[in-house]
Amino acid sequence: MKMLPGVGVFGTGSAARVLVPLLRAEGFSIEALWGKTEEEAKQLAEEMNISFYTSRTDDVLLHQDVDLVCINIPPPLTRQIAVKALASCVAINRRTSVECWSAEADVLPADGVCSKGCTEQTLRHFIRAACDELLSLLAACEKWSSESPVAVADPWSVLAPGRLGGFLKGWLGTAGRWSTESAVGSAFPSRVRDRFKRLCRHLLIGSLLKAVLSREHSLPLGIGKNVLCEKAATSVDAFRMVTAARYYPKLMSIVGNVLRFLPAFVKMKQLIEEHYVGNVIICDVRVYGGSLLSHKYNWICDELMGGGGLHTMGTYIIDLLTHLISRRAEKVHGLLKTFVKQNTAISGIRHVTSDDFCVFQMLMSEGVCCTVTLNFNMPGSFIHEVMIVGSAGRLIARGTDLYGQKNTALQEELLFTDSLSVNKGLLDKGFKDIPLLYLKGMVYMVQALRQSFQDQEDRRTWDHKPVSMAASFEDGLYMQSVVEAIKKSSRSGEWEAVEVMTEEPDANQNLCEALQRNNL
Repeated sequence: MKMLPGVGVFGTGSAARVLVPLLRAEGFSIEALWGKTEEEAKQLAEEMNISFYTSRTDDVLLHQDVDLVCINIPPPLTRQIAVKALASCVAINRRTSVECWSAEADVLPADGVCSKGCTEQTLRHFIRAACDELLSLLAACEKWSSESPVAVADPWSVLAPGRLGGFLKGWLGTAGRWSTESAVGSAFPSRVRDRFKRLCRHLLIGSLLKAVLSREHSLPLGIGKNVLCEKAATSVDAFRMVTAARYYPKLMSIVGNVLRFLPAFVKMKQLIEEHYVGNVIICDVRVYGGSLLSHKYNWICDELMGGGGLHTMGTYIIDLLTHLISRRAEKVHGLLKTFVKQNTAISGIRHVTSDDFCVFQMLMSEGVCCTVTLNFNMPGSFIHEVMIVGSAGRLIARGTDLYGQKNTALQEELLFTDSLSVNKGLLDKGFKDIPLLYLKGMVYMVQALRQSFQDQEDRRTWDHKPVSMAASFEDGLYMQSVVEAIKKSSRSGEWEAVEVMTEEPDANQNLCEALQRNNL
């Protein structure tokens, strides 16, 4: 029987607590757990009977039995771990201390970093840093050159024998110093040249260490881990995740919008494509529920950290509508409000800045109009309705059940009812902050993951078909672009165009915009 990949779980919140038993129920083994603190990780690991836990990111990413990484953590941390998981995992057989010596040592930085006593842990650091720098640099270089000296299909190949010299040609001076006036180097702005210097430094050190280590034992280089993660915090973070995924296309890189996996929406998409409603003209969504705030001040309270209804649930509604009708938003108009700025748990100098009410409109391609209302000031039953209206009828998903009505019919008909029973143990644990349809969606998503991996010869390979409805990192960037356009519209009071990032902006520009938004 073929083994499913071992899983490394990032996060100790409700989503992670639900995900672990669901993965195990489908035959996955949980090999590692990461928490923000060692204590958090230990507590959940003991509760869930997970043998290995840590608060160090690399301990999970470099774990030899982890081939699938599930990231359920606050949005500001998602990008860093997702990019590392895809691009910078190195498998080391055993630790040893070595002397770093080479005839090329005179081109290394004279800062004592790589003189003697370097360890294999050091090699991990430099190769990871080199890949992170390379991915960032590749995106920046595309603007200025179609024949970038770093545009290699596999970044690891630059460490192969005979490749490093050609890779650095034109960037290093004859004395082994970093050249900014070389023929190649002068073609790029100083910001890109600085990045390349750092990349070269990491690659040189990593290459030398690898050469020394290989004299005694093999050093297999892994291409990374498959990744399933939540949304990022900003478009810049989402863009960096897309860049990493593009350079490692054989690895799974999907965003966990569980709504796409619900049979009601799978059926809805099928009926739309079969013209049940005719030509789609209007989409209308209502999501009503209780407060998203927890018992203490955390990231969910902060708009800049990805908190609030628009980012938490609105992002996935935007993605779902685009997925259902196969059209993207071109212009948006929105209003975000924070009605509850303090409560019994959040008081004093602390104030909530994330939205608890949001209404927005999207003008999609081909003239389709969408209206979405998100209200998290409503105690009682969670309401989640998605309606698609067309020239010949309408479809409406209420929770996990699907109804439809043709224009010629006197009343609506029940087209699909979801009879899936969620494990009673999950419901008994009181995950009241996770609505039932999201719990069911997680069950269906994990089942699809199992189908994707179950018949593979290698635990790292996967079949695209079972997860073909999943949101890609590109979809994640689009979702984030729409969200940021809605936030911009709320500030300006005007319709705003949706612009999907194609190159990474200057970091100083982002800082200035953030400061202006907060009137600092």
